[in-house]
Amino acid sequence: MVVTRNQTAPQPLALFHALLSGNKSMAQRLLAGSGVDQLKLVAPLGNVTVLHAAVAARVNVVLPQLVALCAAARVPIDAQIQMAGDCLLNGQRYSPMWRQLQSMGCRSPYDLRGVEHQATALSIAVRCQDLAAMDALLQAGARPASSPAVAATVARLAFDWDPATWDQLLPPLLQHGLDPLGPAGWPPQQQFRGRSLLATCFSQEACRLMLAHLEAQRAAGTLQLGSKQRCCELLLGACRSSEPPQQLVQWAISQLQQLIDGAHAAAGGEDAASLDNVRLAAAQSDSAVVLAALLASQLPRDLAAVMPNGSSLLTSAAGSPQPASCVRLLIEAGAVPTAADLYAAVDGLSPGGVAALLAGGAPVFNASQPTAFNRMPGFAQIFGGWSWPIHRTLHNLGRRYRHGYKRAVLILETLRAAGFRPTVYSNVQLPIFTHPDSFRVLPRLNPFDLYCATTSRDRGLPLANWYIFNGGLPAWALFAARDGSWSPATHHHWPATFKAATRALLLAANRASGTSGAPASQDPRTARRQRRFRALLRGNASAARRLLAGSSAAQLALVAPLGNLTVLHAAVLGASAAALPQLVAACAAAGVPVDAQLDMAGDDFLMMQSSPMGQQLRSLGVETPQRLHNVEHQATALSMAIYNEDLAAIETLLQDCAQPAGGPLVAAAVLYTLEGWCRVSWDQLLPPLLQHGLDPLRLAWPQLQQGGSSLLVSCWLEDACQYMLAHLEAQRAAGTLQLGSKQRCVELLLGACRGSSPPPQLVQHAVDELQQVIGAGAADGEDAAALYLVLLSAAADGSPVVLSALLASQLPLDIAASQPGGASLLAAAAISPQPAACVRLLFEAGAAPTATDLYAAIDCLKPGGVAALLACGVPAVDTSQPAAVVPHPERPQRYDGWSCPIHRTLHVLVTQSRYSSETERLRKLALQTLEALHAAGYRPTIYYNTSLPNFTWPDNFRVLPQLDPFDLYSPDASADRGLPAARRYSHGGYVVTLPPWVLFAARDGSWSPDTHSHWPAAFKATARALMLAAHRAGGSGSGSPLASQNARTDRRQRRQSAAAASGCQQAGCTLGALPAELLLRILKAAAEPMSGWM
Repeated sequence: MVVTRNQTAPQPLALFHALLSGNKSMAQRLLAGSGVDQLKLVAPLGNVTVLHAAVAARVNVVLPQLVALCAAARVPIDAQIQMAGDCLLNGQRYSPMWRQLQSMGCRSPYDLRGVEHQATALSIAVRCQDLAAMDALLQAGARPASSPAVAATVARLAFDWDPATWDQLLPPLLQHGLDPLGPAGWPPQQQFRGRSLLATCFSQEACRLMLAHLEAQRAAGTLQLGSKQRCCELLLGACRSSEPPQQLVQWAISQLQQLIDGAHAAAGGEDAASLDNVRLAAAQSDSAVVLAALLASQLPRDLAAVMPNGSSLLTSAAGSPQPASCVRLLIEAGAVPTAADLYAAVDGLSPGGVAALLAGGAPVFNASQPTAFNRMPGFAQIFGGWSWPIHRTLHNLGRRYRHGYKRAVLILETLRAAGFRPTVYSNVQLPIFTHPDSFRVLPRLNPFDLYCATTSRDRGLPLANWYIFNGGLPAWALFAARDGSWSPATHHHWPATFKAATRALLLAANRASGTSGAPASQDPRTARRQRRFRALLRGNASAARRLLAGSSAAQLALVAPLGNLTVLHAAVLGASAAALPQLVAACAAAGVPVDAQLDMAGDDFLMMQSSPMGQQLRSLGVETPQRLHNVEHQATALSMAIYNEDLAAIETLLQDCAQPAGGPLVAAAVLYTLEGWCRVSWDQLLPPLLQHGLDPLRLAWPQLQQGGSSLLVSCWLEDACQYMLAHLEAQRAAGTLQLGSKQRCVELLLGACRGSSPPPQLVQHAVDELQQVIGAGAADGEDAAALYLVLLSAAADGSPVVLSALLASQLPLDIAASQPGGASLLAAAAISPQPAACVRLLFEAGAAPTATDLYAAIDCLKPGGVAALLACGVPAVDTSQPAAVVPHPERPQRYDGWSCPIHRTLHVLVTQSRYSSETERLRKLALQTLEALHAAGYRPTIYYNTSLPNFTWPDNFRVLPQLDPFDLYSPDASADRGLPAARRYSHGGYVVTLPPWVLFAARDGSWSPDTHSHWPAAFKATARALMLAAHRAGGSGSGSPLASQNARTDRRQRRQSAAAASGCQQAGCTLGALPAELLLRILKAAAEPMSGWM
């Protein structure tokens, strides 16, 4: 008998092809065929089994057969995939696992949910929420505790999706051994307070099921904690639930009390950190059960201690979902509310927390200074605000107005009920968080005045830019803060629902009384005036001209009865420039000035719907007065034409003797047009206005009275600013430029700081004039503030011309003075556009760089500023503590970061990359900063006996014997070293991964063949070209690294002999003649600095 080969024998990986492609019938035929023993059950790479493939591809119909087949072949049902450092989403080029799965029939990596390192078939079933596959695997002997991927997958489901089938998904896993108190395994960056599945679970329903399971084990006597860690994890998980079992919580606390060393915990250390962690979680929890049990126990406690996140227990409780009960428990236990606690509740706009804190007694506030800094729980920044709660509430409402109106009103009502009233400060400066235009000392400061530009001007106050230019606050919010009561005159401040109810009530009363009214008749003169204004406002110039021609001088009525609104205003508003010449002539005949100003003091164009001017405009034909944003107090026809960018109207008005200096809003209109999305260019608008008398040094806003408020300074368009400087220089050369006052000198110098190349003669002229006005002696408070403003602007804007002129003068300058936020002049110069020149000038004038200046330049990723500071001296940094808080030179906040400059640079890179699309640019800046720091002698720091700082967003604050910040950029390294998770560096879906070459550069690594892979692609290409040239040109005696052991040595020798014979090769003139060591030294020298190749 002849035995023939079976031609239909299946391929070894055919079963994988059928499963991953979703071909159920093919998989069934293969399993039922005779060649089943020839099928491979484990893939060649990564320990992927057919069970993984079947569950991932949802081919559950063959799962029982596969389980039996794997059991017979001794393939464990809980086999784990091995793909450390691999990710399917990296694509075919970078993921070996994806290349393998794609070759076996998988179409997309997104079809394989749950395929990751250490994943089992059970974890993939849980990730896919495949209840049938999960039940089949559990019945076949799969165990949830066999791999950390199962708990990690449950934690991921609770964090990202929170499925509605928890009651079907979780109980089987718990019954088959899933430990809620075991490590979650994933994600280490989201372990906020604990490491277990229960403590990291974000689902209320999942927490309830796990706590019920633990309570059942406790009741049955099978729950074994056995360690402080598991007790803490149980309590942390109970804090996650809104209704934790009280018996379970009491039992866990009693177990913890037996295990913990009371004396050791009271003295600090790991036990104290664990208790602080639990107390903090209990204060912030959804239920007061855990907090009440902790406070009733005998565990050591310090209710007045500041938590590692920078806040107190009362602060955390005030921001919890149940502030009333949590705050009351802490106060009854002896905690005393402080001003910082109330500040945090106000900053978080938590009316319940404010009420709970005030119920325990109003704290004492220091109202002698307007500013109070405070740290909110969960935030790395330290927030500034008013020291008085009423005004601080309004300030926070301005920051979060989109969703804070109702909560702010509730806080204001609570504060008023506790006896708080608005306060007035005396002899203070405007705080930096208001972004003021000057810092002169004010004898009286009422914060309410800052929300209205007109009121600020009338009171002679500096401008609070934060309030004015961010839209301010609605009038009803300020009214509520003043504790106003209802009356018919204040009815418009109430919400629309109350207005509707009042309107319905009055209408019902009116109908019940039977009263009615009829509109009064109109006289003919009023009707003609309304028709004329209506024609102009609607842009019907021909109709307006006909009405003017058919009226006598006595019947013209060129001015509206309200607000001094003239026909010139109406023509400009309605774009009726064709009628302007006739209107100007009529106004001149009637004695109406062409520069007539609107009189609407106390009126607001934002409230145009209900204001008197808005009602008049509506009666004259303007259906939507809100669109007329240029209708405001003291507006002229020329300023309105500039706002509307109507060049024809501007030309007509200027020819008819309209003066740009005739109204206070002309400069403001020019500034608005230049900075807005204008349809005309600055060279069309600005030259005619300057020729007709527009003064660049005039105040751009009538409410501004301090330095930095002129048109020249306020204009951010560099070309327009440079043109105005050239205009002033021409006036100076002609002898017509008259400064005459300190204010105008300051404005010119501030404007020169804005220009890219200010005329040096003009700058020197302004400095000389200022020196004559102020003198060389000691300056008073106002003069000192003006001089410092100019000096700060020259340093911050990067203007060496202005800065050198100031420092060379005899003006009484204070180089050592700092900004109100604490930043120095050197810090401002270090982040300027020209740091090298500005820092050098200040250093030569006597300023000395400090660690704070260096930190400020690093926080802004300014390598030029870092190098300029280090060129003037290497400041000593205090690395005894990991955190260093420094003021920002341009913002009112203070920023946390590592005290080590190297690690601080990496921290800034991670923070800025999280919200930026210019990752490559930021990495290059960070690399240049690191190179400057390394050149100055700084090296990475390792900290000892400290906890993770607050700005890393750690999941706990236990004391670490050794802390190397490099370990925090890798969750695996953190877990291996037992470190808490630094969520700031790897947080959920917002993972900001630093490339290995960045960390290599931070360690000051140098080039070598082994580290060649870290260098940029440009250097690799250059090195490749150099080595290839050496390889091609090298001879038998060549030392080229690529020339040795070559198979074509004989051919190369013949070619070199021929070249030598023809005289084309000279000794020592080819790359091939260079030794290998010399080539390597050339590459090493060319590799540095690394940033030069980016």
